[in-house]
Amino acid sequence: MSRARASRVQGGRTPLFQAANGGHLDVVRALLNAGADKTIADNRGNKPIDRVCGNTSNKQHKDAIVALLR
Repeated sequence: MSRARASRVQGGRTPLFQAANGGHLDVVRALLNAGADKTIADNRGNKPIDRVCGNTSNKQHKDAIVALLR
């Protein structure tokens, strides 16, 4: 398993989760291209797509949603 898939930070959130939550589209794309698993949930059962859908305050968050849905 690659580091992009296995790494976790506090709260069980993956780097992909954190990038999506922050609306960092370039990072979301890079992590997905590196094999990050978008289905890994945090300690509360939230996946990156769940979290980012609740935070659509700007275009980058919306673009991150599109990237995660592909």
